[in-house]
Amino acid sequence: MDSLNNKKYEWFLVAKEGDKQIAAYNCPKEIVGNIIKIIASFQIGEMTTPNEETVKQLKKALENNVISCETINKITGISKEYIEKLLLGVYENYDTSKIIALTELVEKIK
Repeated sequence: MDSLNNKKYEWFLVAKEGDKQIAAYNCPKEIVGNIIKIIASFQIGEMTTPNEETVKQLKKALENNVISCETINKITGISKEYIEKLLLGVYENYDTSKIIALTELVEKIK
């Protein structure tokens, strides 16, 4: 979500009935990020896996001692065992909200 927040986009929430626009509201970029997370959670479902880029950045952060597995566990709620499996290249489904939290954390520390 940070990549969206860093852009100079103008965001609007628009209501339509058919082809007719009923209302449009300017929407702060931080709120758009939250809306996207909610929509993603519903579209993805209860379980998902992180993407390859997130895992790559996670490995790099752990190797460079930017963060520890214990800290990731405390912040995201993802088990140390799951993190260790990711580092070994084993991608298994996990709670979507926790994977989103992991993705956001990795984005912030990279």
